[in-house]
Amino acid sequence: MLAERSKRKRLLLIGFESIGKTTLFSRWTQFGIGEETNVKGTTYTIRSHPIRRLDGWELVDTPGLRRGDEFSKRQLKKEVAKADHVMLVVRGTHFHEELEELLSIVSAVQADVSIAVTFVDKMAERAKALLENVQRQYHFPLF
Repeated sequence: MLAERSKRKRLLLIGFESIGKTTLFSRWTQFGIGEETNVKGTTYTIRSHPIRRLDGWELVDTPGLRRGDEFSKRQLKKEVAKADHVMLVVRGTHFHEELEELLSIVSAVQADVSIAVTFVDKMAERAKALLENVQRQYHFPLF
């Protein structure tokens, strides 16, 4: 089992608290982790599970980042170093400041990176245009 796990590629989800990382984790892995809540800081540990319908990959859910929490940033940098792909999960309503903070953890040139945007339905058209500009600037796949 351990040997099988070590052969899998790791897709790491990182982002701030209460933005939907654990919801994505649950949906993509079909791994029930209990009732999901919208309470900040609900995820306390790093957990991984195989991605359903994507053989050879495991999804890694991480606790939400808090602004100014340097200890958590250092821990996330260690996880980024072990990841084959990093998905930055940002709220569409706060994407610019959240993306800036997350990019201080993940070097866009050294990691395979994509962006998942939550709360898109709450974004103004101007914010959506700015997000597309950021995507073009960094050449990140955008979900």
